[in-house]
Parts: sequence; C-alpha cells; structure tokens
Amino acid sequence: MVKKLNNDFDFEQEYYAIEIMSPLADYQLAWLINTKFVFNFRRLENLKVFNDKTNVFDNYSFFEWRRTDIINYFLLHPSLPQDSLMPIYYMFIQGIERQEMVETFVEKLQNLSDIVSCDSIFIGEVDDLPARYQTPAYKNRIQTIQAILYDLENFFNEAKKQANLDRKIKLLE
Repeated sequence: MVKKLNNDFDFEQEYYAIEIMSPLADYQLAWLINTKFVFNFRRLENLKVFNDKTNVFDNYSFFEWRRTDIINYFLLHPSLPQDSLMPIYYMFIQGIERQEMVETFVEKLQNLSDIVSCDSIFIGEVDDLPARYQTPAYKNRIQTIQAILYDLENFFNEAKKQANLDRKIKLLE
C-alpha cells in the first residue's frame, strides 16, 4: 500500500514499507543487499524517531541509497532493544509507482538465506485496515512505521532547508 505524505515543498512523496527480520547486524544486512542487488547503501547519521508511548526520541541506524533523482531506498533499524527475538528492520522505497515491483523485490529478499522473514506492510491509516489486520500488534506496527516516515520526511525537509540557506549565503559572499 502506498502512503503519501505531504511536506512543506508542495509535493507528495510515495513510500512503500517492507519489514525484514534477520539475525544480521545492520551493516551486514546493508552489505548483503548491496552485493545481491547491486545497491549502494551508505550509512548516515542515526535518525531520531519520536516514540509516542515513551515521549522520547529513539535512535534508528539509517542507511540510504539514492538510485535516481526520484527512486530512493532507506534501511532503518532501532538502536534500542526490541521486544522480538529477531532484529526487525524497516526498508522504505520512495518513488516507485507500481506495487508489483515492490512485491517482486520482497520475493527476492525472501529467497536470501540470511533473511528469516520479509513482508510488505500496509502503511495507510489504521482505521482503513482490512478486518483481518485489526489487531493491536499490527496497529502498533503501522504506528511505528508512520512515526518513522514522519521523522524521515522531517529529516529531509530540514536538510533541504539547510542546503537552500547555504546556497543563499554562498550567493551573498
């Protein structure tokens, strides 16, 4: 399912979300995906994501690959201990218009021996969930993903504002 988020620049960005379970460390999973799919994930500074339950910011390790000016991939992993026995990673794909492309990619990820589980995740409004997903655990997953997307967009909006400010300062010099 596509989630469109509005930002301060008057354009909409589409995201697809994939949840990955793997025993690998974050850098190992990024390397595995880089080598198997000819990606070029690079690590950025940790992304701070606001946690509504604890009212604090959680740190997420943050990898990015800008495939084109339009298509981008993000791989995130919470730096805090998780409730599950297996580390959970979130991959967001921005700019792909067809769900089928994402589903094909998910199938290829599932075939990797170091990935235990991989699934595309509904990221629409919680109230729009099909009845079979109306569970507290699934709603919690969606809320986590929505919080990550919100803070991810804020991160890039702030970076764009800073870049614009830097350009203006350079022009004035």
